[in-house]
Amino acid sequence: MHIKDEGLWRAVPENITELNINNYRQVWSNTLPITEGIVGKSGGFLTKINITNNSGQTWFLIPNANFLDIARATWITNSKQEEEVIDFSQFHNSSAPQLLHFQVLPIQVDGETNTSIWLYVSAKHFPTLVSLTLYSSADFYRYQTMNNSLSLTAISIMLLLGLLSFLIYTRTGHRIAITCAGYVGLHGVGWAAASGLVNDLFSEIQINWSYAGMYIFPFAIACACQFVSDLFECKNQHLKLAKFLNILTIICTFLGLSMALISFQLSFYVSHILAMIWILVTLSVSVIMMSKKDFRAKYFLIGNLLYSFSLAYYMAAHNKMFGALDNPEAVVLIALSVDCLCIILCLSEWFKLKQIEFNRHFYLSRIDPLTQLGNRYALNETLSNLGEHYFIVYIDFDGLKAINDKYGHAEGDKLIEKGAKLISNLIKPKGTTFRVGGDEFICVLSTSTYADLLSLQQIISQSLIEINSQLKAFWAEAGLSFGIANNQQGNTASECLSLADSEMYKYKQLKIRVETAKQI
Repeated sequence: MHIKDEGLWRAVPENITELNINNYRQVWSNTLPITEGIVGKSGGFLTKINITNNSGQTWFLIPNANFLDIARATWITNSKQEEEVIDFSQFHNSSAPQLLHFQVLPIQVDGETNTSIWLYVSAKHFPTLVSLTLYSSADFYRYQTMNNSLSLTAISIMLLLGLLSFLIYTRTGHRIAITCAGYVGLHGVGWAAASGLVNDLFSEIQINWSYAGMYIFPFAIACACQFVSDLFECKNQHLKLAKFLNILTIICTFLGLSMALISFQLSFYVSHILAMIWILVTLSVSVIMMSKKDFRAKYFLIGNLLYSFSLAYYMAAHNKMFGALDNPEAVVLIALSVDCLCIILCLSEWFKLKQIEFNRHFYLSRIDPLTQLGNRYALNETLSNLGEHYFIVYIDFDGLKAINDKYGHAEGDKLIEKGAKLISNLIKPKGTTFRVGGDEFICVLSTSTYADLLSLQQIISQSLIEINSQLKAFWAEAGLSFGIANNQQGNTASECLSLADSEMYKYKQLKIRVETAKQI
C-alpha cells in the first residue's frame, strides 16, 4: 500500500514542543494539508493514517525519508484507551528491523480492527517526496533483504577498495594510490553514514550520522580531483587541466570545511551542485583523453557514464516533477561501487604503464645503444652473481683512433659493431659480453668444473686470435688485444677483472713491440 506525499502532511509549529495526541489534534484542526508535499522543506510535520488490521499480523510502515531526527507514532488502543507511543527515529529504532536508508515502524494492534495512527516526523531537510509505504510482513522482509544486501555489498566494495588503495600506497609510496584511497574510501564512508549503517553499528552515539555523507562528499571530490591529475599525469602533460583540478580541489576543500557553519539544507544543495559539476568534469576529461588515445580513460569513462546516469535518476527522485521513484539510493550505490571498481582498474592501468616504462628504462640503462650489449651496470650485476668456476676476458680494440681519424667516426662505429657481433657470437653459449668503454669489452664465462674452465679458456683465446685476423681483413689498422684471468688466479671477481686488464695491457705491449721489430 502506497500513500502519496501530496496533501498528506501538515506543518507542526515550532512552539509545539510536547508531542502527544491532544497537541496533535490541535495542530490537525488549526492547519491545512500541504498540497505540494514537503520535499525541500525542514522542521516537524504531522499526518494521520487509518489502519484496518483484521488479520492481527504485524505491518511495517516506511516513510520515504533518509534523514529523520524524530520519527514517532502514537495511537489510542480501543481496549485500554491508553496512549501508545513508538519512537522509531534513527536513535531509538532498536526494536524495529534494520533497514538501511530508512526508518521502519512496526505496527501490531492485536484484536483491533480500525486504528488511527498519528505520525510525526522531523528533519533538517526532506530531500524527497515523503510518501508512506505499508508492507505486510512477507513483503517487508523480502524488501529488507534486497535493500540491505545491495547496500552492504556496495558499501563494502567501496571501503575494501579504499583500503586496498591505501595498502598499495604503503608499499609503493605513489601519490596516486593515496588519492585513489581518498576518492573511493571517502565515498564508502559517506554512504555508510548516509545509509544509517554507522548509527546502527554505534547506536550508543546520539548523533544522526546520516547527515555526515553530505559533509564528507566535498572532501571525496577533492581527492578525486587529485586522483585524475595523477592518473593522466597532468602536471607533466596537461598543465591547464592540472591547474583547473588544483583550483577545484581548493574549492571542494573550502566547501567541505565551510559546511559545518551553514544549514544542512544548504549543504545538501551545495553537495548536489558539486556532484553535477564533477560529473561534467569527469565525462569531459574522459572523452578528451580517449581522443588523445590515452586508454587509461576507458575504465574511467565507463564508470562515470554509469554513475552519471544513476545520479540523474537519484536527482529525479528528489524532484516533484517525477514523483517518488523506486530505490534511488540503491541505484546510486550500485553504480558508484561499479564506478569505484573502474577507478581501481584505472589505477592498475597506471601501474602497468609505469611498470612498462620502468622496464624500458631499466633495460636501456643496462644496454649499450650501439652494440646492444650489456654495459658496466649490467656487468656489475653479473659479477655479483658468479658461480664457482669462471674466468674473465678483458678485450681492447686496436687501431680505433687511427680509423676514426682516417675514415671518420662512422667507420669506427662499424668496426665496433662488427667486432662486438663476432665476440658476442663466440661467447654467447657459455657466457656474456659487455661493452664497458669506447673500445673496451669484457666477457664473463662460467663452467661446471675447473677442467672445463681451462679447456674453454684455451678455446676462447684461440678464437679471439682468429677474430683479430678477421677484423684486419676489413681494416688493416684494426685488431684485438685481450687478457684472461680465472677465479683460481684471483680471490674475488674484482681481483680477477684487474688481473685480466693487466694481462690485456701486457698483450697489447707485446704486439706493439712485435710490430715495431717488423718495421725495423
